Amino acid sequence: MDIDQLPGRTVNFHNEQFLYFSGTSYLGMTHHPEFREWVKKGIDAVGVHFGGSRLSNVQLSVFDQAEDFLAKKCGVESALIVSSGSFAGYVSSLLISKGKDSALVAPGTHSAFSAHFKGSSDSTRSDWEKRAQGQISRKRTDAVVVTNSIDPLFCRPIQMDWLRGVSPGRHPLVVVDDSHGIGVCGSHGEGHCRMWGDSRPEKFIFAGSLGKAVGIPAGFIIGSKNHLDRLRTKSIYGGSSPANPAFLYAFIRSEEIRRHQLKKLRANIRYFLDQLKAPELFNYLSDYPVFCTADHGLYDHLRKHKIIISSFNYPGKEDPKVTRIVINAMHTEEDLNELVFRINEYTRSI
Repeated sequence: MDIDQLPGRTVNFHNEQFLYFSGTSYLGMTHHPEFREWVKKGIDAVGVHFGGSRLSNVQLSVFDQAEDFLAKKCGVESALIVSSGSFAGYVSSLLISKGKDSALVAPGTHSAFSAHFKGSSDSTRSDWEKRAQGQISRKRTDAVVVTNSIDPLFCRPIQMDWLRGVSPGRHPLVVVDDSHGIGVCGSHGEGHCRMWGDSRPEKFIFAGSLGKAVGIPAGFIIGSKNHLDRLRTKSIYGGSSPANPAFLYAFIRSEEIRRHQLKKLRANIRYFLDQLKAPELFNYLSDYPVFCTADHGLYDHLRKHKIIISSFNYPGKEDPKVTRIVINAMHTEEDLNELVFRINEYTRSI
């Protein structure tokens, strides 16, 4: 389906309008009129693009301002904002300097993080955790664990309690891809940093994309000042252009918008579940806007009724199809009523 405009709560295709329950704009920031106005004001205030280095002797203050804002929001010592989530994954991987075998990469970790290391086998998450416990306990030096914070595809829970099972005195550095958590998870959309990192904050690094819920074309890395100061010395960081300054200007000024949208999103999730007759059709997580189903026939049924959900082979064309419903903060009760009516209609027919 090739379209000419960014989808929101609806998408236009061949002069027909479909309800849209896909994508990753969970908070609907890309269509929010006040946020778009802040971006326009940012273009006027700080410009369209800064093509220099973050180590240049001439700097735009908005970069430091945005990083200070993000660090305070997430309750961490320091933050870096870079040009993309994929680049954030690569830069954060530079903390691991002992060779590819030194990182224990959890199944399902995004390639922006896992491609730089020897990946895990096709084992289940629980099997990998048991194996990783033993590997961490046997290492002479502290290990590094690379993992997602949340499973946005299949909506399976991810916890880090298994780390308590490693030998005493072993404290691995945990590098977490929180691309699908920041903006959505946590009390105020701060992601998983407070939930996971409070016990030993110096041993967690959170990184990923701000282009999902937050709606910013940029990547982030947050954690201890010691770790992030090390990354600031890397030549790849100094040699790269930073994120778009106009969007960072808008990012700093739109926290109240994001909080309001998060409340709307969580209300939409509750409303959807309250109306659903057969929630067992889906895998889903508490207060998370993604609902995965193994019944791929649902896609065809909903499309017939002008509702588009996510259904495609991922991450490659030879991989299994992933079918999901994604709710966002833009959806109205009328949208959700139509979606639920068609899902309930489908479940009665199977």
